[in-house]
Amino acid sequence: LLVGATVLIRSFLAVRAVSPGFNPEGVLSVKVAIPESKYPRDDQIVAFYTGVLDRVQALPGVTAVGVVNRLPLGGDDQNAGLQIEDAAPHTRWPNVLTRTVSPGYFQALQIPVKEGRSFTRLDGSDAPRVAIIDERLARAVWPGASPIGRRVREGGDEWSTVVGVVGHIQHEGLDDVSDPQVYWNYTQRVQDRLTLVVKSRGNPASLSKSVAAAVRDVDPEQPVYDVRTLAAVVDRSLGERWLQTVLLATFA
Repeated sequence: LLVGATVLIRSFLAVRAVSPGFNPEGVLSVKVAIPESKYPRDDQIVAFYTGVLDRVQALPGVTAVGVVNRLPLGGDDQNAGLQIEDAAPHTRWPNVLTRTVSPGYFQALQIPVKEGRSFTRLDGSDAPRVAIIDERLARAVWPGASPIGRRVREGGDEWSTVVGVVGHIQHEGLDDVSDPQVYWNYTQRVQDRLTLVVKSRGNPASLSKSVAAAVRDVDPEQPVYDVRTLAAVVDRSLGERWLQTVLLATFA
């Protein structure tokens, strides 16, 4: 038991030291799910979230804000097959993590842009479709070459031009090898359930009421839920491993 507990403790500490590829410190996460009956059209959904982003960005102490449909290390997965134009023999990747984000998402989580650019407000619903991929997918499909300007798509969707490459992050767990990742702009792949990520200069938890008020300012009837710091989300992802470690150490 002592030997097993020692090994498990060392393993837990090693996993805890793994970098997730983003910085969770100073970030508040707030989930929002708007009703389809009230926002039946894509332009209405985009207008709602754009209004919320603008109001939250204007709050004192906020340095960056974005949205994402699946929070990293939050326990939610979204995988899809990705078609890649003119990339034989790898014309299709069967298992790629797909995420819908806003332009400020990478800045809020301090995910580095390795090549090209991030999304901008010019990448609207009427603009040419664009995508951002992570460095793992870029190296696998275009080793030694730039993916900027290449085209990808999910299923039978329209082709999207790759405009940027960002760092690979841990989505499924700190001790798991996450699949390659592709990001779509929230104005071009519309989602009604998104999570706000708010980067703060101070204690992010102190922004909870202000962020909720900003959402109500756009829609007085719209609630928020599962308000947590991103550091707490990372800690929760290690909860089961920590419990096993504590139990074995206690018995030892």
